[in-house]
Amino acid sequence: VAAKYLGHSTPLKLALLLAFLIWTSIARIVRGSFLSLREKEYVEAARAAGAGDVRIMFRHMLPNTIGPIVVAATLTIGTAILLEAVLSFLGFGIEPPTPALGALLNEGQDQGLDKWWLVTFPGVIIVVIVLCINFVGDGLRDALDPTQRPPSAASVPEPLLTIRDLVVEFNTEDGIVQAVDGVSYELFPGETLGIVGESGSGKSVSTMSILGLIPQPPGRIVRGEAIFKGTDLLKLSKKALRRVRGNEMAMVFQDPMTSLNPVLKIGFQIGEAIKTHNPDQKDAAARRRALELLKLVGVPNPERRVDQYPHEFSGGMRQRAMIAMAIANEPSVLIADEPTTALDVTIQAQILEVLKKAQDETHAATILITHDLGLIAELADRVIVMYAGKVVEVGDVGTIFASPRHPYTIGLMDSLPKLTEDEDWLRPIPGQPPSLISRPPGCAFHPRCFLSQGRIRCREEEPPLRLIGDSAHLSACHFAEELEGRTGHLVEPVGAEA
Repeated sequence: VAAKYLGHSTPLKLALLLAFLIWTSIARIVRGSFLSLREKEYVEAARAAGAGDVRIMFRHMLPNTIGPIVVAATLTIGTAILLEAVLSFLGFGIEPPTPALGALLNEGQDQGLDKWWLVTFPGVIIVVIVLCINFVGDGLRDALDPTQRPPSAASVPEPLLTIRDLVVEFNTEDGIVQAVDGVSYELFPGETLGIVGESGSGKSVSTMSILGLIPQPPGRIVRGEAIFKGTDLLKLSKKALRRVRGNEMAMVFQDPMTSLNPVLKIGFQIGEAIKTHNPDQKDAAARRRALELLKLVGVPNPERRVDQYPHEFSGGMRQRAMIAMAIANEPSVLIADEPTTALDVTIQAQILEVLKKAQDETHAATILITHDLGLIAELADRVIVMYAGKVVEVGDVGTIFASPRHPYTIGLMDSLPKLTEDEDWLRPIPGQPPSLISRPPGCAFHPRCFLSQGRIRCREEEPPLRLIGDSAHLSACHFAEELEGRTGHLVEPVGAEA
């Protein structure tokens, strides 16, 4: 109808009309693709490396959406050609004497079956044109998307980082989730601080929030301080915080397959981490540094691997590449978030050696986030145990393993298999972690605690994190002294008392 009322339809008028009617379908695909990529871990990794929003959009997100966009665009062009043919056939499209395939079909129909070729050949041409455009779209998608290609052959030092009373919340449909509640700790130069706890205990959120890596909204930092080299990270602007991320503070994410951009070469991604914070560095120098880093973390044949894509690496080598990217700018603080979870046991041991080597190379203080107590025992100097968003025990690694002073820590140790004992069954912690929307009153662990046994104080009074004895061992348990002499074995229940 619009075509009819435009008057004499020229190709330009008709093209503009069809574009006006069809553009919304392309817009929906583009918007949906970008929204789906916004939460990908490699986008978070680029943000952690200090990349800005515009760079992330055009360098990391657009290459991943170009395939579906090209296919959708070519399908739309084919649809537009068919619509033009239909409009011209009905007399609403391009008018004579301008040639149009739809008009040829209309004229051929008037000739009847005596001149059947007048209808057949224009119809065949329309079909061939539409099919060719679709084939071109598929070819462009394959050419632009690398993932479609087959793989080729003394005195106590000043703390470096101080977290004080950090509270992080998330707004959800069910209520406000208090993911981190009053967390405080210190990280000293050169040490490895292990943070351990069950899933949902707030381990990762407590570190990602100080780097501005939690989505806001729904996340919100309610209060707290994160003092790094005399500067409160929580008060920095986004631009200033980007200068810290990937430079002075770097992060190794849990799953390297999703943390690395699948359409960018490994060498480019490492070079980008370098050039983001050293814009004057030449491409050749960045490439040489990428080769050095890949060699440092034990990637074989780095001269060849530097030009490969993430899908051409094994899981262990992808994690090595992530570690190389993290240490590219020799950070002062290295955060490793579950660095071995996605790897098999043999590769885990190799990655542990790489982490040790990376720490020796950069002299970085390391925050090791994990639920694996074996990993903590292997690498950590001090340990923080978290439960339900709170710190429940802090101490050096020897003290924590030899003399834990919180029932939750003992439960974590008891849930591990023991080679020195003949046991038929593992001993898991009974029950489930509490809801972070509505915590139970008193100690959050008391419904699962073997030491509480219905004690009123556990049910009504929240225990503070306090010193145990004269050491730097802290525990948030009212009856921590009753655990003296206990190791990672369940103690006998005590009678209920007020």
